Amino acid sequence: MEYVIRHCESGKYLSLVKLRNEAVWVDLDKAHRFSDRQKVDNFMRMNFNNAVKGQIRESEVEILPCDTAHMPFDNSGTLRAEITEEQASVYLDTLPDMIGQMYETGRIMRVLLSYYSDQVRVADKAQEDMLHKIEFTNANVVDGFKLYKALQEIRQRRRQCKDVCDMLGTIHRSGTVSSLMNLQNEMTKYHEHLETRTYTPRILEELFNTITSANLDKVLSGVQNIESEENLDESA
Repeated sequence: MEYVIRHCESGKYLSLVKLRNEAVWVDLDKAHRFSDRQKVDNFMRMNFNNAVKGQIRESEVEILPCDTAHMPFDNSGTLRAEITEEQASVYLDTLPDMIGQMYETGRIMRVLLSYYSDQVRVADKAQEDMLHKIEFTNANVVDGFKLYKALQEIRQRRRQCKDVCDMLGTIHRSGTVSSLMNLQNEMTKYHEHLETRTYTPRILEELFNTITSANLDKVLSGVQNIESEENLDESA
């Protein structure tokens, strides 16, 4: 999926001047399209400030998938629902799958955080073993270099896992993971409610009994009487 960067205030989209890598703001059809989410995230992290010359903050732009970027926005930046009934039906049909994918994303993040946290602990133990080996061994130059390379690999592996943990931990602390995990549970409760919900009539109890021509006439007559009483109250 392709992505574009939109300036919230102006509604214009980012385009990059070739060679200079300088940002200009244009209509959607001329916008720079990033081929996937990782590329646009990398651009925002490493190149955005240089491209806009510090004139626009990251908080003033938003990243949009190209398939929704064409939809119109009002002056406040809120997406207007100018879509057809057919498009709305398509979006609605895909919504359960999207919710399921968000739930799965939250689950995977938790699994990854647990896995890489374990890997950091494994690397810590391996490092301790290696340091004790160095402490108690009088190695020659060749063996000493091998010990150095082994320790370096352990440290690099630990750093790699620790960086992943820091990234996932940041997401986890934001509450995003918990929200994603809870979303499907809340939707399940919602659908269960739809299947079991009941309605208690306010005044037309007969309407919810077995419908016959006779009691339907009775209900309609009751409604007319109620309307007449309300009209009298208003006149008074």
